[in-house]
Amino acid sequence: SDGHRSRLRCIVIDPNSYFRMVHGILSLLILVYDLTAIPYMLAWNVEMQGTLYAMTWFTMIWWTTDIGIGCVTGFYSHGELQTQPKLVFLHYARTWLIPD
Repeated sequence: SDGHRSRLRCIVIDPNSYFRMVHGILSLLILVYDLTAIPYMLAWNVEMQGTLYAMTWFTMIWWTTDIGIGCVTGFYSHGELQTQPKLVFLHYARTWLIPD
């Protein structure tokens, strides 16, 4: 069972990794887009077609996969990096799952 645990730990993402940094920056840019595009489309009853249609699907897929990435991103507790998959998931479920 130790082999199974070590394989599960391999899926946990280091919160300080380059991947998480790039993901965070892209998430911020997509959030700014959403905060601009959604009110624009609603206020002027703009039809979703072309680029707006594609971006709507892209952002929905992005935020959905973001939940999955959040579920497997390690966290710090009392200065120590936690990478146990069960603890990582429970921490995410208690902190960011509902807002996400």
